Amino acid sequence: VSTQSTGEEETTMQLQAVAKTVVLILTLTFAEGGFRLVNIRGEPVNSTGVYGLLLFNDGTVCKDDFSNNSAAAICKELGFRSAGSWEYGQYYYPLQDSYGINLDNVRCSTASWPSCTYSHFPDSCDHTQDVFLNCTGNCKVLSSFDTCGATCPGGEYRSSLSFQCTTCEPNTYRSGESAKQNCISCPSPSFTKGPRTECRCPEGMMWKWDTKTTGSCTVCPENTFRSDKTNRDMKTCAGCPLGSISSPGSSNCTCPGDNNWVWYPHNPLTDAQPCNLETSKFFVFNFNTILLIITTLLLLLLLVATFCQILERKHTHSSNTDLI
Repeated sequence: VSTQSTGEEETTMQLQAVAKTVVLILTLTFAEGGFRLVNIRGEPVNSTGVYGLLLFNDGTVCKDDFSNNSAAAICKELGFRSAGSWEYGQYYYPLQDSYGINLDNVRCSTASWPSCTYSHFPDSCDHTQDVFLNCTGNCKVLSSFDTCGATCPGGEYRSSLSFQCTTCEPNTYRSGESAKQNCISCPSPSFTKGPRTECRCPEGMMWKWDTKTTGSCTVCPENTFRSDKTNRDMKTCAGCPLGSISSPGSSNCTCPGDNNWVWYPHNPLTDAQPCNLETSKFFVFNFNTILLIITTLLLLLLLVATFCQILERKHTHSSNTDLI
């Protein structure tokens, strides 16, 4: 009997595990859907302050546990700033009867969708409890999606069927001013680094706009350079300082022949002086060096003058002694 009971318990646990897996799969499947508002003809509502029937995954939403937080969270998911108001009822007959009821018990602790819980299995709901919603705040109508503009920050995107912002893939970007939902691929050989709000050119190249919206990296001309340390905006290549040279596509300039840089003490490349002929491979003159040399020469002159005075006094003393 004990063995039989153990076997039944294991079977029950396995069935429960399978049931949980099925529920999880169904939940994830439904989660791929999205919210939208429609008018009495089933057409999308994209304007601010206009009531529409709330749909989720092409089914209505039951009013159980629905609140102002729920309304505000869903409006933000739709691309609006917030919710104006909401109510429930069967105002769009017979349109509502053509839909199933796909969402219930939408309970939100804040006006943000990640704080919400919900059920995909409505309990004792009918279309007299369908939620109607109007949202506030301006939005952009996108050409590729029948919804309002994306609210994700630059470097992130949100598809029309997603609830959350996602970081753009490597070497793709999305600027904060872009009206596109998806991230845009960087043209070769540009790449993304850090926040994916723009493409960056390799050192020795600058960004050149081909049109008002597209561009590419172009090689810096001869005797110019671009380095991320000195010119991060990528708009121009800097000219090499007087006397220095560079080949096309360079990230720095060099001095020809026996010439070498003369630097201001402790200052970056932007304060480099023209190329000067080296007097010593291991010694470069600067203001401090010249001051040290002048001080040393003055000390030597002082020592020589002092020594001469001593000799003159000795000579004078010797002459006086001979006279006596």
